Amino acid sequence: MKDKNVLITIKNTQQPYNDEAITFEPEVIEIITKGKLRTEKNAYTLTYEERFSNQKRVTVLNFSEKYKEKTILINKDGNENTMLIINEGKRINCWYNTDYGGLQIGVCGEMIKSKLGKDGGNLEFHYKIDINSIATSSNKVQINFKYC
Repeated sequence: MKDKNVLITIKNTQQPYNDEAITFEPEVIEIITKGKLRTEKNAYTLTYEERFSNQKRVTVLNFSEKYKEKTILINKDGNENTMLIINEGKRINCWYNTDYGGLQIGVCGEMIKSKLGKDGGNLEFHYKIDINSIATSSNKVQINFKYC
């Protein structure tokens, strides 16, 4: 399929906590950027750039729904190559790179909702992250995109 230009709004809310049941204030990050949308049968791909400080990285987010199984695959390249797999109702081990080295994390997908329409669409997903089987955060991502 042909790529379409889209304006993407992303809101990521992360609720960090630690093994001592101490809950911290939620961290909210909002990004507005331009990107590309490619649609396929039961799937779509959003590609966009993120810029933090002087770093630039390309993010590719794939959403698919096959046999009622919803999956999101997020690949980020740049200085920190990262891949997260979020599968509704399942826990998956993923590799996460940082400036200080890589680590294996568990990603437990809780909910994935998607809607694609004639003017654009939205995607919302919730997941939890654990490191060494210790819960570290609960995450909620809301993505809206409009054709431009």
